[in-house]
Amino acid sequence: MQETPAFGAPAAVPGELPSREAATLPTSGMTALGAIDHARVPEGGTVFVIGATGGVGTFVVQAAAARGIRVIARASARLAEQVRGLGATEIVVPGTQPFGQALRGLAPEGVDAVLDLVGDRSLIGGVAGAVRDGGALISTAFGLDEQVLADERIRTMNYRLDRKPASPQARKPASPQARKPASPYGSPSSPGWSRRAPSGR
Repeated sequence: MQETPAFGAPAAVPGELPSREAATLPTSGMTALGAIDHARVPEGGTVFVIGATGGVGTFVVQAAAARGIRVIARASARLAEQVRGLGATEIVVPGTQPFGQALRGLAPEGVDAVLDLVGDRSLIGGVAGAVRDGGALISTAFGLDEQVLADERIRTMNYRLDRKPASPQARKPASPQARKPASPYGSPSSPGWSRRAPSGR
């Protein structure tokens, strides 16, 4: 028996895990990994996660920490220890101080990325200024408006997982005319996709 299942192989759902919850895991996990990949935070860098206690957020915190990224997470005081257990090193509790101010205190030189998993646009304006020049502000909940997307100082994106890796059996070489570049994490041609990169970068 293989210790690691082959790519695309079916996996049994653990008996103690409800099927409805199990069905959300692949999409939540892949969305988290895709957002982290697009953020391009280096090992030793810093990311601020808005929505760290949600389905995607819990994956983001764990995956980022596993890559050696310092994770600052927004979470309630009640869930702070739980999020620390996932890998967050610092917690910003809502209501204690403005998020931008809190981030500048924790990362005076700016964070490498902010990942918004909630979509609350009232929070975005306050944290955008805490992203270092050339850093990333990415929302999986389409929380970035046109003004934020037009910010040329940082890389901005409303991110959606549109495409999933095909199994090896489903992969067939495309003809040169039909072959187009594709990302397993999203498609720039998909409706609702928005991305703005700083000029000259």
